[in-house]
Amino acid sequence: MLRRSLGLWQTVLLGIGIMIGAGIYVLVGVAGAQAGDALWLSFLIGAILAILTGFTYAELTSMFPNAGSSYFYSKQAFGSRRLSFLLGWFLIIAYTAMSATVAFGFAQYLNTFFEVPQPAVAFGVIVVLGILNYIGLREASGFNTIATVLEIAGLVGILALFFWSAGFSGFEFSISSPTGLGGLLSAVVFVFFAYLGFEVLPTISEEVKDVRRTLPRALLISIAITSALYILVAIAFTSALTHEEIVSTVESGKGALAVAAGKFGGNAALLALGIVALFSTANTILISAIGVSRMMYGMAKEKALPGQLLSTTRSGVPGNAIIISTGLSILFVLVGDIEFIARISVAGLLMTFIIDNLSVIFLRLKKPGLARPFRIPFSFGWIPLFPALAIVSMGLLLVHEFWVEPALLLGFAGLVIAGIALNEAEYRLTGD
Repeated sequence: MLRRSLGLWQTVLLGIGIMIGAGIYVLVGVAGAQAGDALWLSFLIGAILAILTGFTYAELTSMFPNAGSSYFYSKQAFGSRRLSFLLGWFLIIAYTAMSATVAFGFAQYLNTFFEVPQPAVAFGVIVVLGILNYIGLREASGFNTIATVLEIAGLVGILALFFWSAGFSGFEFSISSPTGLGGLLSAVVFVFFAYLGFEVLPTISEEVKDVRRTLPRALLISIAITSALYILVAIAFTSALTHEEIVSTVESGKGALAVAAGKFGGNAALLALGIVALFSTANTILISAIGVSRMMYGMAKEKALPGQLLSTTRSGVPGNAIIISTGLSILFVLVGDIEFIARISVAGLLMTFIIDNLSVIFLRLKKPGLARPFRIPFSFGWIPLFPALAIVSMGLLLVHEFWVEPALLLGFAGLVIAGIALNEAEYRLTGD
């Protein structure tokens, strides 16, 4: 049995920790190179998508506080073993790809100070944080709390520095991207990566106190706080660096926010932001690892993955699942392309979010009498409007991704085949 040890603000900090670390410190430069001064708009669109789906998770987790997350929700809504397994499979791929992406981000910030072999650094940090995850959730949560405080302090410090240097008059607003609409949409994809993390919270449902009340509140609070910080920092970032400077920074493989801080604050600001970014990215890798290992544990409980993944350590964490998920993240490190790995993570989660939003709609029709301690506001008949808007928006974004990167479409077709084969093998073995 997993231990219920997390309260509201610990859970909020877990959500904020992974969201802030995943995007602002890692992919803000890549997104800025695409969107230019319209970067703030990309973050606003990303915030809207995150909030729409955040409401969906808030209702679903209040109904089904299970560690299986999307796997369990789709099973309740559609009753399809194969579909439920594929959703869990996509989440596992997305989380491990996220860990690899941010591990390369960690290496980039280290590269800001001195040249390092980035794949080797990414490999090393994944292994070290996998060990911390294995030691226990309470210890991992303690590291998250420290790192999250530093992350937020770093972003507030950036805002204070830019305000002090340029004032309100120095801020640039634009709704057009120098690379056109396609560039703006690509920036939205990278920016949406920055919000990924709220979907991790349902995977630790069995470790949250008073989960039916705590988890929905933690979801929405963490998204709201993160969104406000992101939009402000995006405006400051593109005001500090020209589009040409952003592109140059990305091409040099350095940490973009640290470079931007150094432009106005000198070497001291560059050093401070670099150190904060190292804590931030390490924190994101850790919380991603927590999410995927708990997903594996939840799916094993449903007999969709081997029962060996149910093994827990003396500290109450799923040890075998942690070992396997760490190994999968290392495999993604071998791909070596941070942008492509990030697209893999986002595409996998977009597919999952579309089905999750469909699940909450179908459950309104299929199980209208089921208790919903949290209920999504604004419905047209039995159809909640927020999930419907999320489905359309994310579907269009996913089509754009597959159009821009055809290899993603081929890759996920392969994942579907591999996932079905794995599930069928386990089904035949257990007979369930």
